[in-house]
Amino acid sequence: MREKKQIKISFNTLIFIIAILLLINLAFFFILNNNKYNNKETRQIDGGTVLDAISSGKILSYENSTKLVDKNNNFIIIPKGFRVLNENNATTVDKGIVIEDIDGNQYVWVPVGTINTNGNQKVEIILGRYDYSTINEFDPKPIQKATLDDFLEKKIISGYYYEKTKSESILESIFDTITINGYNKTENLKKFISSTLNNGGYYIGRYESGINEMINTTNETYIKKDGKDLGSKDDANNKNISLGIKSGIGVWNCISKKNAEKVSRKIYNNGVNTDLINSYAWDTAVMFIEKCGENNNLSYNNQCNIFDMSSNIEEWTTESSTYYNQIAIPAKYKYVKRGPATERISSYGSESEKVGFRVILYI
Repeated sequence: MREKKQIKISFNTLIFIIAILLLINLAFFFILNNNKYNNKETRQIDGGTVLDAISSGKILSYENSTKLVDKNNNFIIIPKGFRVLNENNATTVDKGIVIEDIDGNQYVWVPVGTINTNGNQKVEIILGRYDYSTINEFDPKPIQKATLDDFLEKKIISGYYYEKTKSESILESIFDTITINGYNKTENLKKFISSTLNNGGYYIGRYESGINEMINTTNETYIKKDGKDLGSKDDANNKNISLGIKSGIGVWNCISKKNAEKVSRKIYNNGVNTDLINSYAWDTAVMFIEKCGENNNLSYNNQCNIFDMSSNIEEWTTESSTYYNQIAIPAKYKYVKRGPATERISSYGSESEKVGFRVILYI
């Protein structure tokens, strides 16, 4: 009878085979899980249509922004790392086109300039700051139109409200540095205006900012989940909680104006810009809703796919206020929150269960 040969494998060879098998498994795992949208496939269709982008269901590009056109010949810029959704049949710019990142955060495109509507009409939307207490509803004009020449000019709306772009004295400069509840100077305003005018629009958070780790809104500054202490909502460096712009999570309230700014500016690290909403972005979004919304009534909370600007909660903006109150030191430093949409409210900037915030995104 023939003797069976025994195959001997050295210990080093065995380790090598195991290592190769592990590498193969890791490679398959990376390929299958590296992206939530169809294995990191992209659909680069620069110059294509909005419908093409929606039907693909994919992130358009991780490297570059993508320029699309809708059926009415309006253009829209999709930032890298985003896909286009079909929300409430919004496939044209006037209906409020929604984009979504890999984590499900959603933004709505607010067009600026002349746009063509589904009704074969032309609508003019001017990027600017509006005084809705005195506006002519038949011919709405901004009090301060956004240009790169005069955005630094201090123009006060309704007697108190302005975007502070620079310190006006040494005392102001010192206070701007040491202030506790907010920043008095509006950061990145020129960058936002330049981007919006060049690209014909910007994005606004579809929803108020929320906390991914909270299902329901709480009125507590310090929060817990499943018995675990998640720390303070008024802490821009709290790693236990993360910002979400989506439905189904609790609103991020109980946060100061200063920390709302900090959180808003650090969402992405790929060159896509985000910030706390400024008065130009807020007022222009309201004008977009009024001109393109289905019932032209801001008390109706879902217009052009933008939720709750009318509103269930007040929201911080970058605007400042000169409203006099002797408790404030110095008295003229105040901050502005919005809600309902056309109203401005002076505030100290401290956290409150009644105040949240909304993010803008631009390229």
